Amino acid sequence: MEKRITLLILVFFIVTSVHATQSGFPGKKPLSIYPNPATDQLKVEFTTENAMVPEIRIYDLTGKMVRRFDEEITLDSKVFKADLDISDLKSGIYFVKVIQGERVWSEKLLVQ
Repeated sequence: MEKRITLLILVFFIVTSVHATQSGFPGKKPLSIYPNPATDQLKVEFTTENAMVPEIRIYDLTGKMVRRFDEEITLDSKVFKADLDISDLKSGIYFVKVIQGERVWSEKLLVQ
């Protein structure tokens, strides 16, 4: 069981890392999260040519979605911004995923 979870996490990390570097803006990653590590607040910025409002999800290392945000997101000149309250998350490693239609980007997050 442990090998299966480790493999799942590794595949998840590889696939989401590839998506995180794909963008309509050459040389620039579309997804930025800070501060990282974070404690109780997280800022997310997402650059895109698409005006569709993305959804932000946070997953723990087991792949379980622990938070979902969609109403906290604002658009400012092709940059979606969100200030997220993550004070209820326990210390650990998480993945922040931004989903916009069929496209998905991900970044690793450390919560202290």
